[in-house]
Amino acid sequence: MKISTLQEQINQMDYWDSQILDFSINYFGDEVSIAIENDDETDYVLKLLTCYSVSYENDARNRWNNLDVRNMSREQLGYFAHDISVKESSIENFIEIDLQLPSLFAKVTCKNIEITKIEHADKNYFWNNNTK
Repeated sequence: MKISTLQEQINQMDYWDSQILDFSINYFGDEVSIAIENDDETDYVLKLLTCYSVSYENDARNRWNNLDVRNMSREQLGYFAHDISVKESSIENFIEIDLQLPSLFAKVTCKNIEITKIEHADKNYFWNNNTK
């Protein structure tokens, strides 16, 4: 699929300044999944598929509250989507995705993306059981 088509699919989520609800790396790094709030009833899940390389940095070195993310409530997370961009990779048949989700910044080299819209009730986020 063309880079411009993939970027347009991502942009159609109208994700800018939306809260990031989850970021996970699964299947030995083969899949990266990002849950992005859409509205009061639905979220988007952006999956980066057949990943070759996943690199990220977060705020663990200077987190203001010294609280492990796994123990945070939704209100404490503070991750928001600023930019998700797609470009061609130097590796044939792969693409590069740059994620600016402060305080998380990631670069992923993968083969494809998948975007789905889900109901809030369809996803059991780790923070659902955490209280302030």
